[in-house]
Amino acid sequence: MQPDRLLVIDSLTQITTWIGSQIIKDEASRLVSHSQALVEDIARKRFPRPSVTVIQDEPASNRFVECFLMPLHKDSRAVQNSILPEFADLDDGTHEEVTRRFRHITSQSFNEWLQGISRTPKL
Repeated sequence: MQPDRLLVIDSLTQITTWIGSQIIKDEASRLVSHSQALVEDIARKRFPRPSVTVIQDEPASNRFVECFLMPLHKDSRAVQNSILPEFADLDDGTHEEVTRRFRHITSQSFNEWLQGISRTPKL
């Protein structure tokens, strides 16, 4: 995550604003106020109204945002292509270059997590 950025993530049911640490110090009033007004306007016009969350630059929140933005970091190419059809059009070299940019973390991808909870335990 870049500390001089402000990021708004809209997933239809939730709108999350991530505020970088330099934004908090340097441009807090103007930029944050503008983004929050935009988010509230979007949320007010949507039914059902999405939840609105503001996250500041700190390690735990960064991990949440990174996983949200890069849920495919550990999935197979077939899974990546099924979730992001744009990936299917990439040749092998370009695909490898794009996935190399992902920040690799040890936690499971969303797909791995989903598969883990869908398994029925043996009784």
